[in-house]
Amino acid sequence: MREPGNKLGPIASINCSEAKKFLGLGGVRIEDDILITADGCRVLGPPILKSIDDIEQQMKQFREN
Repeated sequence: MREPGNKLGPIASINCSEAKKFLGLGGVRIEDDILITADGCRVLGPPILKSIDDIEQQMKQFREN
């Protein structure tokens, strides 16, 4: 299994002074679980919104209700 969060190399390669600039910004991590076999691949689970416009439109609808 490939863990999506395992994208950084050794901790020594992180520029901590640059990274501190982004503390407090928050964010959203959007992931799909994907099954990959010799016959192909498919997304496991329901479809989820990924584009900024789609997410903001959904949030607006939630706030209005």
